[in-house]
Amino acid sequence: MFIIQAEISGHQKKIKKQRIQEIEKIIDQTEKKLPRIKGFTIAGGTELSALLDYIRTVTRRVERQMVDLKKKNKISPESFQYLNRLSSLFFILARLVNKTKGIKEKTPNY
Repeated sequence: MFIIQAEISGHQKKIKKQRIQEIEKIIDQTEKKLPRIKGFTIAGGTELSALLDYIRTVTRRVERQMVDLKKKNKISPESFQYLNRLSSLFFILARLVNKTKGIKEKTPNY
């Protein structure tokens, strides 16, 4: 996040593709431990899972706000992709926390 902040402020710092690949590897390894998602899930479960869901929401909000910077070439595609993968990581970790605590995922009733 510090690198992205530096990039936004005009420094030549940039997220390296290796960082994105590292997050993707963690996501892939963690997904193997979880049941396949069959629909939307309701956030929450444990306190830690709820906090991870909250962090994911904040990260997605930042990602949406960065769209204009990306269009103006003030942020690299790698930084934008990093934010996207980071929010996915928080989602997977929230699911893992719930599974570890024996909490089943709930889907909304429509």
